[in-house]
Amino acid sequence: DVLEDAEGCAYENLVEDFGIKVAQIVKGVTERRTFTEDGSIAESWHERKYEYLRNLEEASPESLLVCAADTTHNLQSLLQTHYMLGDGAWGNFHASIEEKLTFYENVIAILERRLQSGIVAELRSAYSTLFLALAKEDPLGSTARAPAEVGLILF
Repeated sequence: DVLEDAEGCAYENLVEDFGIKVAQIVKGVTERRTFTEDGSIAESWHERKYEYLRNLEEASPESLLVCAADTTHNLQSLLQTHYMLGDGAWGNFHASIEEKLTFYENVIAILERRLQSGIVAELRSAYSTLFLALAKEDPLGSTARAPAEVGLILF
């Protein structure tokens, strides 16, 4: 997430600090963002995630490994934040819980198809753990659906 989240860090910085190979790996899983005059992100959450999923279809195996590790960490962090804040954990996103879960299921499906690595099983486990935690708090299932029920819908 360094190119997305670190202020002042550009692709050229990665090339200079880590070389072209590492910079390309990172760029392969970086969301494209443009900013409006007021500093907000021009693309909607849905637009960014749709493009990200499309990029995963062409990303290098190394970039897919980074994606799997980053997404696993994101899910684990989200679970911890959910335990601490409850529904407040979801307020920082521009998408519903269901939309986030659908996005993550799409990422997992792409990685399961394109990447032969044990880290994908770890990612699936992190997703399932988050899903089960949400299902316990929402027994009627109005917020989350079982992983098998989440449609692979590109936004």
